[in-house]
Amino acid sequence: MRRWLFTAIVGIAAVFAVNPAFAQARLPAYQAGAAAPKPLIKIIPPSVALNQAMMAAPNAKAIGVKLKGSLYIVKLKQGNKVTQVRVNATTGQVSP
Repeated sequence: MRRWLFTAIVGIAAVFAVNPAFAQARLPAYQAGAAAPKPLIKIIPPSVALNQAMMAAPNAKAIGVKLKGSLYIVKLKQGNKVTQVRVNATTGQVSP
């Protein structure tokens, strides 16, 4: 008898407790904004950086080209001297 009474009370409570849950307004789901895309920065190829550096130092031989951040470091050998020439990777501007 007790078990039947307990089951009936739980069943009635469940039936009447569900209605207020349906009556509640649902909040819209939170959607995080999409991450902003990184701007496209056009970088000149190493061969162009090498050509720009060779124009700045005629009769030099190229040793190597490395990209460091937004600069190409071009190593040139002129006679017995090894020089490093910086070339801007976006504009191609040469600086000693």
